[in-house]
Amino acid sequence: MNIKQLSAVLGAVLATGSAQAIDLNLTTGAATPVEAFGAWWSTTFDSSSGSGVWDPFFDLENHGNNHTEAAYNTDGAFQMDQARTTFNKDLPGNTLTPLTIPGIAVPVYAFWLDANETGGGSDNRFLAIDKINIYASVQASVSVATEAGLAAVSSLLYNMDASGDNRVLIDSTIGTTAGSGSSDLIMYVPASLFAGADPYIYFYNENGFSDANGPYGAHAGFEEWRARTGPPQQQVPDGGATLVLLGGAIASLACVRLKQNRA
Repeated sequence: MNIKQLSAVLGAVLATGSAQAIDLNLTTGAATPVEAFGAWWSTTFDSSSGSGVWDPFFDLENHGNNHTEAAYNTDGAFQMDQARTTFNKDLPGNTLTPLTIPGIAVPVYAFWLDANETGGGSDNRFLAIDKINIYASVQASVSVATEAGLAAVSSLLYNMDASGDNRVLIDSTIGTTAGSGSSDLIMYVPASLFAGADPYIYFYNENGFSDANGPYGAHAGFEEWRARTGPPQQQVPDGGATLVLLGGAIASLACVRLKQNRA
């Protein structure tokens, strides 16, 4: 762990004996993924983001002046803070693509956030990501008004607050652009958590609640999330680890065969 990673994790009060809140402070950036809350987090920036360039599966926006937002992705009727029908949709789990990331020992699924917060020079450029819970359900197009309603029709796969009331703090202007137009955070979740899950994935997100009247509230436009997806694939019981190992074995055999042919 380098100094920047260590300072990010030590922006937290570590739990001793009982669960306590931890802040993962990424406001100065984290090019190398930082492990926290059962996932890995990075601010490696992708300037080719924004809803006109990438394809979000979920966006949400504060409604009114309360500087908080809470919602989940769905093709169903909106009952929370979902922003736009075009960019909110069901997410079939079998379209998620497992990735191998340097510094992470297991296959992961990647989720990118483009935070549309106030531009550089403003304290409101920051955002507190207070909760991310990922659920799986047999139901498509779920439409409920609370997270409890979502939990009632699905199974919890990932809980950011499993160890306490945690949050991730970001600066939406560290990337190439302020506001919408560049990714501000990448979240890597172990693919094994999705093994054998029900077919529809629901990504529940709360932002700004811990600092609604301060700089980490949700002050500006919509936040949007995308995932690395591909053609539907058959579910494998270990979340893709076997496929990764098989790919490596095939590559090794190809090298041996090439050497034999040259000999």
